[in-house]
Amino acid sequence: MVSAATQLQALNACLFFLREVRQLNLGDFGDYVQANPRKYHPVVYSKDEIAKILQALNGKYRLMV
Repeated sequence: MVSAATQLQALNACLFFLREVRQLNLGDFGDYVQANPRKYHPVVYSKDEIAKILQALNGKYRLMV
């Protein structure tokens, strides 16, 4: 799942490429349904989950985390 802003940025990049580089006539995008930015839920780990992740890491990866 990506945020609404990320989805819109990807769509605009694709549209630019197809229209300007490939010279395609794409028509109307009036029925396009955007992601709802209010439905974004961040992932939050519990203290126990964080401890398990840290225990599973070794060496440079543990140091980076």
